[in-house]
Amino acid sequence: GRWTSDCTTFGDMRAEPTFLDCLVADGGILGLLPNGSHAADFSWQIIGWATTTWSVSLGAGAILWVFVRATSPWTPWFDFSDKMTRGALGIETNTSQAKKSAWPSLPPKEHGILRVSSFRTMDDYIQSLRSKSARKTMKGICQRIDQDFDVSFVRPPTTTTKNTAAAMPLSTTTTTDSNQHEHPSHHDELQPQWLVLGWEHYWVIVNHEQRFMGRWKGWLVGTMRFQAARLMKGNVEEYRDKHTGTLVAWTSTVVKGQTLRGMWFYQTAVVAKRQIWFHSVHRAIERALRLGLSHVDVGPSNKNVAMQENKARFGFHSTLQWNAAAANATDEKETNDHVNGNDSEDADDTTLLACDYSGPFVDIAAALASN
Repeated sequence: GRWTSDCTTFGDMRAEPTFLDCLVADGGILGLLPNGSHAADFSWQIIGWATTTWSVSLGAGAILWVFVRATSPWTPWFDFSDKMTRGALGIETNTSQAKKSAWPSLPPKEHGILRVSSFRTMDDYIQSLRSKSARKTMKGICQRIDQDFDVSFVRPPTTTTKNTAAAMPLSTTTTTDSNQHEHPSHHDELQPQWLVLGWEHYWVIVNHEQRFMGRWKGWLVGTMRFQAARLMKGNVEEYRDKHTGTLVAWTSTVVKGQTLRGMWFYQTAVVAKRQIWFHSVHRAIERALRLGLSHVDVGPSNKNVAMQENKARFGFHSTLQWNAAAANATDEKETNDHVNGNDSEDADDTTLLACDYSGPFVDIAAALASN
């Protein structure tokens, strides 16, 4: 009895033994019992059950804590949003800085690029499209979407920019000055997206991924992509049903240097056939024109031929030489004869598709509101 008491108190005379103390006591009792007895077998069962329960509880608790921490609108552990955004944009791939880095760089992917500096208005862009259905879509998409959805930027609580001013659509007949294509003069620092992304945005991503990957894989991939989106910088724009106020889709836009990048797009199954993605493309182009940017980058198609051809219908050329910095650091050459959709005379010159990402990040919501 004295030896068992010492096992439970460890000599410090604690009134209430801990879980670990009880395990040690059980082990001490086990040492006094003959091998093969029922009491010894029972003691071994207690130890096995206790250690298994303890391990499972700790593991489940750790997973739950990481999940809540990753998907809640709290501050991340470390704010490395600038580097995270540059990596997600892919602008460091195959550049001279990447080659000097000790970290291996991912192989470049083809991006869909539109050179908006060759257009003065949205009408010029629409008329340049070869596809009649593409022209019809772009002419009427804003009216159709605006009838049923409230579309606006979601701003961090500390900012004063009004959503309505930032999200005001641009008329398709708006003209620009000859000195339009200059670097945006707005110097507000782009904020990390964890300030605005919450549970509603998370469930939109999960619903979007589950339509393509199934229930469990879609949930896992959606969770990881939501965490990646939260750690990045960008301007988040929401699509909410006008009647219920439900969030049905959201996009993320990153403006850096002279390029507007459509970074993320997610929608629920309810609005999957409402052509919201075309509306987001329309807005990206008209905003690039309004801010005097040179290119719109809609990102890679990830070997999805149908998506690549759909982008080509709206004038986006798929090219590996989309990054001006990478194009200057490599001798790689390619042709775009497998892509159609833009009938401008200089479309075959891939150097004109190289995007300038060398400038700072731009808060497009604030820039549009003050423009």
